[in-house]
Amino acid sequence: MLLGLTALSVLMAHRGAARLANDHRGAAGLASDPRSLASDPRSLASDPRGAAGLASEHRLPGGWLGGWLVALLSVPVMAGIVQLVPLPLRWVEWVSSRAAELRLSVQPARYIPLTLDLPAGLFELARALTLVGIALLWGRLGRRRGASRVVFAGLAIVGTLQAMVALVHAAEHNHTSILHLYAFPPAWYSGLGTFVNRNHAANLLLLTTFATAGLVVEGAQRGEAPRRRWLGVGALLLQIGALLFSFSRGGLFAAAVAGAVFYGLIHGNPLRPRRALLRGLCLGGLGLAIAMVCLPGFGERMRSLGDRSILHYEKVRVWRDSLALCRDYLAVGAGRGAFASVFPVYRTGDEDVSVPYPAALPLQHLSEFGGPVAFLLWLLGVFFVRGLWLRRHGFSTAELGALAGVCGAVLHSLVDFGLELPGVSAPTV
Repeated sequence: MLLGLTALSVLMAHRGAARLANDHRGAAGLASDPRSLASDPRSLASDPRGAAGLASEHRLPGGWLGGWLVALLSVPVMAGIVQLVPLPLRWVEWVSSRAAELRLSVQPARYIPLTLDLPAGLFELARALTLVGIALLWGRLGRRRGASRVVFAGLAIVGTLQAMVALVHAAEHNHTSILHLYAFPPAWYSGLGTFVNRNHAANLLLLTTFATAGLVVEGAQRGEAPRRRWLGVGALLLQIGALLFSFSRGGLFAAAVAGAVFYGLIHGNPLRPRRALLRGLCLGGLGLAIAMVCLPGFGERMRSLGDRSILHYEKVRVWRDSLALCRDYLAVGAGRGAFASVFPVYRTGDEDVSVPYPAALPLQHLSEFGGPVAFLLWLLGVFFVRGLWLRRHGFSTAELGALAGVCGAVLHSLVDFGLELPGVSAPTV
């Protein structure tokens, strides 16, 4: 299974790279024609990133980026298919004796699947295929000039609408429903925008806020009309306010890191961005300190980190209990989407709350896919991020903002499960 997944991923990445080399030569096209730079020597000085600015004008999305993204998203698809296919009982007993034991206790059979929740596995497979389809579609549409700005503008509109809904709720002192259309569960006091959970709203706002910031900065660099720029600044401020008032610890920490990345990419030396990244981290830390002082709700939530009371939180206990589940299904996992069905056996808390996810992306992958596939998935993710970093000079400012937003959303998902929601995972892809 691992060999097949690896071969598929490398093949798709190779095809994407070949497409990039054949169709979109990017900055190499400039090097092949020295007159393109000599015709206007001031063009290098007008862009703080030097030749990277010219390269971004001639580079079209797709190619290498699309190939690696599809390869990365294909791993859950292939793993999900393998987990759903009925396999000989001896094979399942060899790779996952615990899963075979539970399956046989319900219905003895000669062929059984690896997953312990077949309907959930089918649903997750459909969702994974949808994400691959979105990536492939964007690989086609994203090659058109200006397509990325249209998508980022759509994200900015989505984030602004979320902030406006939150503003309406605050004005009405509405803490029991979403626009009086969807009532919160009893004793629930955690909604923001159109999300029942503030943490999930923060995950989406991380993505949309930095996409908006990229558009605003790029608009200033291009000298757009003042009215349009002020409209973008207003939308950005609304989203920043909504993100702050989510009081999400993971969300605001992720925002500080994503902000440092964005600052370092647009203000740093293209060859030595470390100093700018360090300045960005300092500014992000200062912003967190100001938020703790000026937002009493956030300050109270941060105190739990200092007095260690957070160790008794339900989410942290779920993390500890999930480790036992991961150990029992280390080879092939319990099945994609099967965490909610298997976890009650390992749960030590007595809260009357369902736990559909471990609220930590590494534990999610380890418990549902198993160690080898989870390792492969994160290894491909590391190579994907490394490739983005090496090619950062070819991205426009708006694209750098969107990448910083994706960075924030992924970082936040290390301590939450926002990326398990279609409303967050689809725009992230």
